[in-house]
Amino acid sequence: MKKFILNTFLILISFILSFELIANLSSKDNVLRVTTDTFSVSTSSINKNIKDDVYFLGDSYASTAYAKESYPILFRDYFKSRGYNFIDLTKSSTELVDHKIVLDSIGKLNPKFIIYFYNISDIISRTQNLPPITQKSVVKNDEKATETNKIHVKNIIKNSASLLFFKESIQYLSLTFTGKFYPGTTAYNFPKDNLKDKEYLKNYFNSINAENVFIFVNTPFTAGGSPKNWEQYQMFKEFSKDANYHLIQSVDIINDAKYAESFRNSHPNQEAIKIIASTLIKEFDKIK
Repeated sequence: MKKFILNTFLILISFILSFELIANLSSKDNVLRVTTDTFSVSTSSINKNIKDDVYFLGDSYASTAYAKESYPILFRDYFKSRGYNFIDLTKSSTELVDHKIVLDSIGKLNPKFIIYFYNISDIISRTQNLPPITQKSVVKNDEKATETNKIHVKNIIKNSASLLFFKESIQYLSLTFTGKFYPGTTAYNFPKDNLKDKEYLKNYFNSINAENVFIFVNTPFTAGGSPKNWEQYQMFKEFSKDANYHLIQSVDIINDAKYAESFRNSHPNQEAIKIIASTLIKEFDKIK
């Protein structure tokens, strides 16, 4: 019995180590890499004829750098054919607070178009609790070592491909059988967090200044049509009534989980990108 337990344990360890190795070797540098640097509008990117400018802004759901034909590529080709100057300001890992800085900046120019891809997870940049800044205190060597070890362990857990795969699998199963993310996780609270910040978001969207403002609200594509039953859906539907901008929700165009990049990746796949881009371009065509 002991031999069986030992062999089972060794097989499990071997599987985990192999999975970690394969995951690290097969990772792509250009796919959703997290960066900490900020971004802003470069004055060199601003066209003198502002009325011909189109600004595209958003996170990785907008940049879609992993796709052969990403949104920026499809939109650039379209607006170029119409004689507009397309400026891509999308960037992976940026959030609402980053976008607001840029939107406030380019809004002063009152360009022809601003296309803003809002992700319901972006709200976390307003709801997350940041630790307060305190004065430096003297830390004993043993306490410092303990803290360093804790950070080291946290980093190992955070970067573990096996644990990430496990968590993503749990989320996938939860979405499949309940239509919601797993209770207790950060993603589970995104819809409610958006609803809590209803007034802020309403004012935020209204403050975006351009001749034509298009706001595209992204929800996880792994969720299929479930986001229509989440708290934020009706809220955004209300926003679109009598608004000075055009608001479209991704779930109103794509409502099947097969259009996700994978069961582990909630971003739109190439087919979804083309369908959504085509739908939005039809809306852009209405603007003369």
